[in-house]
Amino acid sequence: MAIVADRVLALVRNGRVFSLSLESGEIVKAGRAEFVGIPRISATSVFFVQPGGYSEFSHLEMKELYRDEYPDLVQPLYVGSPTVHAFALTTDSLVWTTRDGAFIGVSRDRKAPRKVWRHSIPGSLMPILQHPFVYRDALYYESKGLDRQANKLVRFVSQSP
Repeated sequence: MAIVADRVLALVRNGRVFSLSLESGEIVKAGRAEFVGIPRISATSVFFVQPGGYSEFSHLEMKELYRDEYPDLVQPLYVGSPTVHAFALTTDSLVWTTRDGAFIGVSRDRKAPRKVWRHSIPGSLMPILQHPFVYRDALYYESKGLDRQANKLVRFVSQSP
């Protein structure tokens, strides 16, 4: 759930998206996303991410605006079963974390040859406990080591994708 302007957005696991009046609680609009995954809500859209792609669903118009699927590019980068634990979306790239302690990144520019990468965090059980975020020129995340004792904020810089 999230509050956006004068509305409450509620997402249901089956892809249903509800826009409720913040004042009255009544449903203003409702829709269904066909491509669902881990959600991130912005002022105009819900981004759903899966291991092999993402979708932008407008919660203003209640329809999918854009979908990008790339399973063949990223499948070789996974160890074990594909998972998306948390993600960050920028203008140029989509970066997500996996449960095996790695980042995977893919460029969003579909006109150029797609860049993909994987970066493992040495000694990390699961690098991102919640949401990584981008600030200026770096990706920041919270890391918990194998000792499970101390969390720390880590700055990650990469030129790619």
